[in-house]
Amino acid sequence: MRRDSELRKPEILEEYKKHFWKPLEPIVDNKKCTLCKTCERVCPKAAITINNKVKINSDLCDGCLICLRECPEAAIKEKLMDK
Repeated sequence: MRRDSELRKPEILEEYKKHFWKPLEPIVDNKKCTLCKTCERVCPKAAITINNKVKINSDLCDGCLICLRECPEAAIKEKLMDK
């Protein structure tokens, strides 16, 4: 199994995406978000960054949706991804 740091390399990321497709992705409603950074702390892939708004890196996100379950403001929803 690859380490998360290896997935940041473009050539490895493309190969990974061919074999591991996630059906759901998190979408943030920035109007509801209070920038509490809970999602950033709980993300096991470090796919979430927060500056003035929440940004989810879809290349790093594995679709576990822990961020959705842990968001105290219910500002994160799930969306079915296109393959």
